[in-house]
Amino acid sequence: MVPLDKNKPTDLVGFLEYAKSYGTDNNQKEVVALVDQVYADIKTLEEAHHPHISAHDKYAILLRDVAVEVLHIKQIRQKQRKEINRLIAAIKSLRQHQQFIEDQIEEFGNYLFVCRENAAKRAKTAHKPLKFSYKDLEKKNVIVNSEVAMVRRF
Repeated sequence: MVPLDKNKPTDLVGFLEYAKSYGTDNNQKEVVALVDQVYADIKTLEEAHHPHISAHDKYAILLRDVAVEVLHIKQIRQKQRKEINRLIAAIKSLRQHQQFIEDQIEEFGNYLFVCRENAAKRAKTAHKPLKFSYKDLEKKNVIVNSEVAMVRRF
């Protein structure tokens, strides 16, 4: 990366010359190769008579378009970062809810197991016949009139 300096030229050709000399001085072959590629691309666009490429205005329209595109890309990246953060928060919330649901399923499974065990225990116990006393049946009007001797009524 070529460091920017306020004393350096702001037009495209001046900046490209500065970048090439910086790359040569600091043994950065990649920078020199990129500058050469930019020169070749500009020459190709000039030969094609592209409306935004003109040496007469020192490629000012091209620089303006590049600056606008860089700002646009920066805005897009900021929106993408916000969207990524929102999605990360949503994923975190969904994972918490998933854990809650899994815990609930486990608790219901345990409850069902306990209910089945209790039902099995109740099924194993023998049902004893129910016994009612004569007085209880009489109070509930199950027995209204009886010929059973008083001695046997208990």
